[in-house]
Amino acid sequence: GKGIAGIIFEQLLGRSLKAPIADVNAPDYAIHFTAYRHEQLFLEEVGERFLNEHQGDIRGLIKDIIKSPYFRAIAADGNDIMSTGVNASFMLGPETMNTKNKRILGMEWIRDGANGFTSEFKLLYGGINSTTVLTRQRTATALSANVITTMALQLPQQLLDGDKLDDLLPNSWDSSWEDENLENDVEPTDESVRSDIQHVMARLLGEYCDEDAVELEETMALFTEIKESEGAQIAWKAVLSLLLMDYNYTHSDLVLGQDDGVL
Repeated sequence: GKGIAGIIFEQLLGRSLKAPIADVNAPDYAIHFTAYRHEQLFLEEVGERFLNEHQGDIRGLIKDIIKSPYFRAIAADGNDIMSTGVNASFMLGPETMNTKNKRILGMEWIRDGANGFTSEFKLLYGGINSTTVLTRQRTATALSANVITTMALQLPQQLLDGDKLDDLLPNSWDSSWEDENLENDVEPTDESVRSDIQHVMARLLGEYCDEDAVELEETMALFTEIKESEGAQIAWKAVLSLLLMDYNYTHSDLVLGQDDGVL
């Protein structure tokens, strides 16, 4: 069943079946192997349906393949998920994350008053130098993950110091909170905080949460809990750090065949 499914699959899609890469040390080995494995699982499924459900009727097999994402992707552009085989996510390297932060937040990571990668640290955390290192490292390491976590924890305070929070939190931020003693009577309303959480989630994560979304309620609860004990400034810094460590912010989708440059 699987063998016949493979033959029909090649004829309908006009390409050969994917083959596993022999070199396990190849840069994109894991991604190519995932694409190969997904295709094999699909052929096993439709091959079994061909024998058992369709009772060997080739028309049923053809219909299953035509209805699959693989066939529908033929008419899509070259960056479509199934036309290339798989859409894989990978953690951004710290240098790439720094570029993303500058684009979205308007600020790069600072340590001791200078760029965090040219002052204290001298390593390439999976980045490139355009001379001898030309390909970005897409395999997450403990070192790169720790640097990204440090960036997420430190950036909210740097945004505060750089007067960047007025734009990021237009409804609930008050510059008078820059006094960490918070000896003032100004407090954000729940409505303004909820609105700004929706705004910052859309800006950082690319998703707008409805009023009753679980993610919005959980983030709002975190803000309220910290604000009651530590104040609004600390609460916002905690929420921003949480979002900067969110999977949707720290990871990017890689589509095979797409340009290697990310951000």
